[in-house]
Amino acid sequence: MMPRVWRPDLLPRRSGSQTRVARRLLLTGGLIIGLAACGGTTEGPGWTFAPGSAQPSGDAQLTPAPSQSGTFTPVPTTGAPPAGSETPRPFAGRMSNQLVLQDGQLSMYMLLENTGLAPLTFLNTLYDDEPDQLWTPTVAFPWTSGETALITRSGRFFPSPTIVGPGQSAVYLMGGQEVTGQGELARPVANIKFCPTRGMDDEPGVPVAVDDIAWSASGGITTVSGTMRETLGSSRPSLPIVGVAFFDAADAFVGAIVANRVGDALSPGEIRTFEISGPGVATDRIDHAQAYAFIP
Repeated sequence: MMPRVWRPDLLPRRSGSQTRVARRLLLTGGLIIGLAACGGTTEGPGWTFAPGSAQPSGDAQLTPAPSQSGTFTPVPTTGAPPAGSETPRPFAGRMSNQLVLQDGQLSMYMLLENTGLAPLTFLNTLYDDEPDQLWTPTVAFPWTSGETALITRSGRFFPSPTIVGPGQSAVYLMGGQEVTGQGELARPVANIKFCPTRGMDDEPGVPVAVDDIAWSASGGITTVSGTMRETLGSSRPSLPIVGVAFFDAADAFVGAIVANRVGDALSPGEIRTFEISGPGVATDRIDHAQAYAFIP
């Protein structure tokens, strides 16, 4: 089970004097990350991505995935060696992703880890150009033919803002989205990066506890029910965002559901049931689920 990690006491700051810099793409494992400078000067602390992991082989190879009922195409987990395999640095992090294509619907689970010694914030690489989309970056999914399967902002960080302390983790989760075309999936391109957390401008989301998760499936749609519990005494009027990731017995990702504006605003200390649903989950492979929720 993946832990839910929240650090509402730490907030990122983006200097008003920051200048736009040339963007480049860094390939890490099976994920291409859009990367840009975080600090306002060239002398600011750097960030690192560990070397790419081993390439898939044998039965882990991608297979043709036409958009038809019953198709389940896992993309092998990608990422970096264990954190202990390299010398800790003040600002260091890793992103590792798993994709699932089920019945023409694509889902993604990305683990965001702080492997350094200081807090990090994960956010949209293009924060200068898209200041109103800090927590909803674009992710593109191409076919190996060069055609585009999907471009979307539907994924969500949990928590959001995604402020991660040393040795802790967060997730970026995308529920089933319909792809265009068919074939073999190439590596996704994500405008997601991490920066040193320096405190202030962004108000943190309010974490919400999620319990009593149960699920069922009918006609290619998975329905999840559970209980939301506000534990911090917040009276924020925004509606909760809920995400549920599903895994098989070997902890491999098999699909997700993400829902915005779930129910009504939660009162301080309120406990309430909820129900969300969506496509693209390989329900016959589910062994357990991990749920996340916050009030933006």
